[in-house]
This record gives sequence, C-alpha cells and structure tokens, in this order.
Amino acid sequence: LTNARILIFDAQGREVRSFLIGDIQPIEISVTWDGRDDVGERLPSGVYFYQLVHSGGVSEAKKAVMLS
Repeated sequence: LTNARILIFDAQGREVRSFLIGDIQPIEISVTWDGRDDVGERLPSGVYFYQLVHSGGVSEAKKAVMLS
C-alpha cells in the first residue's frame, strides 16, 4: 500500500485542485473531477495537467482537456 494524491494544474503550472486518495495498491485508480478548484470555484475550459503523487515517488504528468 502507498499513500497517494492526485494533483491538477492549470496551463501556467499553478496547482488548482488536489484529491487525497489515501492508501492504494499499485493498480489503476480513477477520480471524477467536477471542474472546480480547491475552494469550489468553477474553472474555465482549457488544458490542464494531472499528476499522481505517492510515497514511492512522483509519476509523470498527463494532459487533459476540460470542456465546460
């Protein structure tokens, strides 16, 4: 088991949202993001990047497009 978080960044590299996943097995996980930041504000459509961070290290960032 490893403690994990998913971080979401905007195109300027600012962290806009984070999800604490908790202890996970090293298998596929999923998170549903409603397009809001950590304070509940709706973010604009655009390109965002997400990254899985866990106690064993950081995985590579992936790109996602959000349409609202």
